[in-house]
Amino acid sequence: MKLINYFISSGLIATILFSSTTIPLTSCEKVIHDTTTITIRDTIVLTDTACSLELGLVAYYNFNNSSLKDLSGKGNDIVFNNATPTVGRNGVPNSAFLFNGQSSYMKILNSPSLNPNKITLMATIKVNGFFEGTCHANQIVGKGYPDQINGYYSLRFLDANSDCYGPVNVNTEFFSGAYGDYLTGNVAGANADTSFVQTARWYTVIYTYDGNESRIYVDGNLKNVVQKAARFTPNTQDVFIGRHENPAFPYWFNGVIDEVRIYDRALCSCEISKLSYTKAVQ
Repeated sequence: MKLINYFISSGLIATILFSSTTIPLTSCEKVIHDTTTITIRDTIVLTDTACSLELGLVAYYNFNNSSLKDLSGKGNDIVFNNATPTVGRNGVPNSAFLFNGQSSYMKILNSPSLNPNKITLMATIKVNGFFEGTCHANQIVGKGYPDQINGYYSLRFLDANSDCYGPVNVNTEFFSGAYGDYLTGNVAGANADTSFVQTARWYTVIYTYDGNESRIYVDGNLKNVVQKAARFTPNTQDVFIGRHENPAFPYWFNGVIDEVRIYDRALCSCEISKLSYTKAVQ
């Protein structure tokens, strides 16, 4: 630990404490000895670099050049894909994948890093249509089959019709995220049910769970906060993008997926904002 005196002006001295101690950081927690810019003029300016999109990243697919590689460094590459490369949100060819709503999906093999104690699920998507099969859900990304299993998580959208066997209501489709042990009832989740999904436009959807509450964001806007703690017992099932693993309830996604991320922590507001830019190509 070091004390340094700086002469500023008019006889004023600023004393700044520097510490070489390092501590693990979670979410956007920062301290002065973690990457801080100090400018000495007539005032002292501290520039915090807390907003990190790399910390806690366990799976990341940007699909540039039709790549199926995991860019998080965890080795969770996509091992199966039959979706079609297409133009992404920024108009770049082969930077996204088109899912046909009937048979297209991706699979990532289970790994310890894909069973996190906290979570952020993020996807940038464009919806072309809605699943009209039983229970009407549309799976973006998820792990666990069936829904009623421990170690489950998902990011999807569905309609407000609670009758699984009734007609789909395409005018009330909303985004939803969930995480936890469904089998024992220790599951958390949040719905963005005041913001209905439209076709032919881009969305960035983010669900977070921090150990005590769930949050869901649409294009950077916080849509819902639900206070409920969950338990999470890891399972050995794989992660699927574009469908649910359950053959009876496949919940096929019909549209374009431009980017998918999974974190082992809940992102904070500045990180949500950085991820939520969307170039609306209508």
